[in-house]
Amino acid sequence: MFYDYYDKTTNPLREWQARHLYPKFIKYIAKELPENPSVLEIGYGRGDFHKIFSKFYPKAKYNVIDANAAICKLAEENGANICVDGVTMIPPLPRNIENESFDVVVMNNVVEHFLNCQIASQALEELKPILKASGKVVIFFPDYLDWKTDFFEVDYSHSFLTTRYRINRLLFDCGYDVVKNDYFRSAFNCFRLFFWILARINNLVFGFILHVTGNVWKRNLLFKCKIAFNRQALIVAQKK
Repeated sequence: MFYDYYDKTTNPLREWQARHLYPKFIKYIAKELPENPSVLEIGYGRGDFHKIFSKFYPKAKYNVIDANAAICKLAEENGANICVDGVTMIPPLPRNIENESFDVVVMNNVVEHFLNCQIASQALEELKPILKASGKVVIFFPDYLDWKTDFFEVDYSHSFLTTRYRINRLLFDCGYDVVKNDYFRSAFNCFRLFFWILARINNLVFGFILHVTGNVWKRNLLFKCKIAFNRQALIVAQKK
């Protein structure tokens, strides 16, 4: 399946972004986490969040679910535990996960891959029993209102349109309280007007280059430059 060919390569820009972006995620939940928190990351990717989280919590119990067997192997090599039947797409969650197991569940660029709102709702409903009483869900996703057609162009498996309002309403209807909302452009959540202007210039310049070169010449690099400052949203929620 296509997940078997997920791009697992790294590059300096992505590593720089991870170093500066993910500590901000952790800051929003750090006050309520125990010394050795239990974590579930759904969609491990290249392991960037795990690496950063482990610097703050080196003794955390880190668990992973991913649809890619090679990525699950990478997670194990990095010290994570693969949940029973963890090489799978969700929903449903693996059956053997115990209730009230996790202090935090992380879904980083995952919800937009759900087929529709019903599937997204099912996934969020299934997460509630496995969260501890004060457990948090951390969700990070591209904001369709800013990405527009780039939302689909960046990844053909993007199916569920994600905006901050839509995910907030979805969480509320699934029985969660939203405790934090934020927007980011790359790793920045400050000087919003400046980075909005920068994003528009980026889109215009690199979009023009892509157009005149027929979307062929160094397309992958140019497209990454085009979307570098597109807006993404972060939501932290806990079950009611």
